[in-house]
Amino acid sequence: MVPILNRILEGYGELDRDPQFYVSAVLAVHGLVSLFASPVIGHYSDKSPRKKLQLLLSLGGCLVGTALTAASRTLWVMFVGRCFQAVAGSGVWVVGLATVAEAVGEEHVGKTMGVVMSFTSAGMLSGPMISGLLFQNVGHWAAWTVPFALLMVDLIARLVMLDPETPDRSSLGSSHLSSAIAQALSIETDETDEADETPPLQDPERLFKSSSSDISDKGVQDFASLRAFYGFLLTDRHVLTALLITTISGSVMTSFDTTLPLHVEETFGWGPSYTGLMFFCLEIGMVIGPVSGWIRDRFGVRNPAVLGMIAFALLIWLLGVPGNASFPWASPDTRGSTIYIFALIGIGAVSPFLSGIATFEVIAVVKQHQAENPNIFGPHGGLARALSMTDVAATVAMMAGPIISGTLHMTVGYYYMNLIFAFIFLFLSLLTLGSLRNTHPNPSSPQL
Repeated sequence: MVPILNRILEGYGELDRDPQFYVSAVLAVHGLVSLFASPVIGHYSDKSPRKKLQLLLSLGGCLVGTALTAASRTLWVMFVGRCFQAVAGSGVWVVGLATVAEAVGEEHVGKTMGVVMSFTSAGMLSGPMISGLLFQNVGHWAAWTVPFALLMVDLIARLVMLDPETPDRSSLGSSHLSSAIAQALSIETDETDEADETPPLQDPERLFKSSSSDISDKGVQDFASLRAFYGFLLTDRHVLTALLITTISGSVMTSFDTTLPLHVEETFGWGPSYTGLMFFCLEIGMVIGPVSGWIRDRFGVRNPAVLGMIAFALLIWLLGVPGNASFPWASPDTRGSTIYIFALIGIGAVSPFLSGIATFEVIAVVKQHQAENPNIFGPHGGLARALSMTDVAATVAMMAGPIISGTLHMTVGYYYMNLIFAFIFLFLSLLTLGSLRNTHPNPSSPQL
């Protein structure tokens, strides 16, 4: 939508403010609505095992929002359409990831999420290019045929989809409860055998109610509610570290949209076509994604992430060197352009090892606690609520990244902005090494 949004706004006639203001507002409202919608969607998604129906409703909402946006002739219709798209898009993302996490074995989570992220990158790369070409060469409605066609294909795919078989957590919880009651009865019997005066045996029904209440209080009632669930996860330092990594790395990656076009034009004199190729260099992660997933499945998440952050810090610093007067060997007239392209390709190759860390961590934490107590997060688990936290982190990154990078670029310059990012990633690598577990789905796999 980005390449054609300005043309759409021009079709509304005279605007009372600068068009750039409305472009920013239309893009920002999507992130703002998603920020609040994702946790609510995750909460209600976990109340039902029918993920297929939830996905169908979300995709239907995407169709409605896209239709309103495409047909809008006034600003308020455009904003309503974008709100529909934000809420429904959050539903597709949160419920879709939860469905994948439930259906895929833990030893294959890395490879599967790598493929998911690769397709996501492919869509983010190809969408603006296709819409811009169709809008310019064919017209307004031709540009909207692609999202409508993809949504229809997605709806058909959801109609034939089978809901993943989720374990009956209530029956699993009952077996845990029965085991606890049997243990309590055994302890009671031992105590009565050893005592000189045998007191009357407790009423089994009362014992059942007492044990049931104790386990329920420690399991379901504590963490099934909205506040208790998020409070429980947000006090886990592993989850907090993973969310921080996702937010910061996402902010830096989205900062390229703000700073790269202006910098390459000022430093190398490159126009829109060369700028587009620079963004294509970043998308090499689309190919590396499945490979990074395989490495995570085999060696765990933490150690590849630490190495990736150190490499990212060096590359983001190198990206700021060309054009800086302190480095004459990297001037635009010598090797500056080659160094810049090399650094971008390297950042694109390393970025898959930094993306999705929060997704892996929250899936691991939720599944671990559900294995110990199947009812701890409610009868249908807590994956959707947990994954909604990663969506919130990504949304915050998309909103904060351009603001932070734009401010730094204007105040301290491109080189020092990248130097600050480099130090932040070196700090994150130390934080990751000390605070993040090496989530290791396959115990027989070697350590890195």
